[in-house]
Amino acid sequence: MRKIISERKQEQTAVIVPKTTRKRSEAEYEKLIMALPLETKSLHDRLGEMLEQVGTWMDYNTQTRHKITP
Repeated sequence: MRKIISERKQEQTAVIVPKTTRKRSEAEYEKLIMALPLETKSLHDRLGEMLEQVGTWMDYNTQTRHKITP
């Protein structure tokens, strides 16, 4: 059984993505984030909104803007 499994050829399912040689600057990333259709205005709040959305996709309880008592 092991010999049969070890001789099996693997299918190539990897997608080759062309590599970009140019690196984007922090200002370019900020501009791209600010262009997203989000409700908030500041970069900090937009990142928080994006993280909140990802958390809801992963079925986490994402509550924002609440005060944590010590």
